Amino acid sequence: MGRTSSPAFGSLEYSSHRTVHKKSSLDAYTINTTNDMDYDSFLSISREQDELVRLSEVIRKKEHVHVEKVYGRSTNVLEGLELHERVFNSFEQQKIVDYIYHLQCMGQRGHLRDRTYSEPKKWMRGKGRVTLQFGCCYNYSVDKKGNPPGIIRDEEVDRIPRLFKAIIRRLVHWSVLPPSCVPNSCIVNIYDKGDCIPPHIDHHDFVRPFCTISFLTESNILFGSKLKIIGPGEFSGPVSIALPVGSVLVLKGNGADVAQHCVPGVHAKRISITFRKMDERKLPYRFILDPELQRLKPLHCMPNKSTGSTTQKRNHTISDLENEPESSSTILPHESDRFDEYQDSRVSEIQKRPRLKKDMNVLVEG
Repeated sequence: MGRTSSPAFGSLEYSSHRTVHKKSSLDAYTINTTNDMDYDSFLSISREQDELVRLSEVIRKKEHVHVEKVYGRSTNVLEGLELHERVFNSFEQQKIVDYIYHLQCMGQRGHLRDRTYSEPKKWMRGKGRVTLQFGCCYNYSVDKKGNPPGIIRDEEVDRIPRLFKAIIRRLVHWSVLPPSCVPNSCIVNIYDKGDCIPPHIDHHDFVRPFCTISFLTESNILFGSKLKIIGPGEFSGPVSIALPVGSVLVLKGNGADVAQHCVPGVHAKRISITFRKMDERKLPYRFILDPELQRLKPLHCMPNKSTGSTTQKRNHTISDLENEPESSSTILPHESDRFDEYQDSRVSEIQKRPRLKKDMNVLVEG
């Protein structure tokens, strides 16, 4: 089935079809829309041929090196950083951005929980980026109630939206994140020109790895064991890494725990989504496990219904495969090397087949 046309997610026409229901205090708000299926179905690629071609276009840079003296020892402070480019194409990026603007509109109208949406006043350069938190409420500093930085366990925010869960599935399916560390929280940052994120190391209420996806404009992120604040929104550090739109930066190892990172004041509108898994000891008191995010696997580990092998049937959609029973085979923590070998062999095989679509970059709904 081809894609169906629908009003833009952030438009007034679309908003008029939306209803919001507030459940009991044990539940977050549930967002019901007439186009709800559009939010996650467009990220499903209907044929193995299409998906493997898309996978072959992903650029993965896993070797980042910058040596500094840390506690008297020469240390590669970037060990563990990975940059995965072209994970989301322009069509997907636009859909995701439109949906984020839709969520921002809901927050402005008071249709999200109080701590889900935050839009502080811009009282100086670099201050005032809009944030949306799902899965948990995270405190950047001591708040008015005296809560320290970290996850506020007795505070409720909205659950992860369906579209974001579809993004998480792709990150695991495409071996960007390991199945042992499936995110259960996320934060969206909406930057205006000049907004920034100051130097920091992510709180250990969140386990490693975690990742950040970039949208709208390319920006730089700085790394170093000691970053300097020059002025409002201005920082300096030894390493600057460009974050192309549609890319995913994965942080673990020294890159997450030794090096600080920051985003200097951006030159144009930018959006990022950071996905993290909470430490089980820090889960919110009313946290509910999401069944849609359980038993996720890399694409090459998904069983074939008819043969039980680890390759996909040609006409299966990703959503079909997610409903299959869990394989008894053991999955290694990341399996990125095995995945690359599998991907190369399957792409080589698939390129010998006749093409069914002229443009393999267009997503086709199942």
